[in-house]
Amino acid sequence: MKVFALDFFELFNIACAHPMDYKARLYIITLTPIGLTAAAILIRAATMAAWGGTMLEGYSIKFITTFIFIALPLCATTACSAFSCDDYDDDNLSFM
Repeated sequence: MKVFALDFFELFNIACAHPMDYKARLYIITLTPIGLTAAAILIRAATMAAWGGTMLEGYSIKFITTFIFIALPLCATTACSAFSCDDYDDDNLSFM
C-alpha cells in the first residue's frame, strides 16, 4: 500500500538516511510542488517569449495540472496529520 499512497518519505524510507521532524517534512512536501509549478510556468513563459503561442498550449501546463492532481492528496494528508486526537477510555471522549 505504500506505493499507492505516493508518500516518498515512506516509500524510499528516507527517515533512515536523514532523520527529520514533522515541520521539515511539511516544508518539503508543500514547497516542492510550489517550486516545480513555478519552474514549469517560467519555462512556458520563456517558450512563449521565444516562439509565441498562449500559456495553455504547452506541455508545462499539462504537467502542472497532472502534478498538482498527484501531489495535492499527499500535501493534504501530511498537513492534516498534525491534528491528532487523544482518546480517553473513561468517558469515551476524544480531543484534538
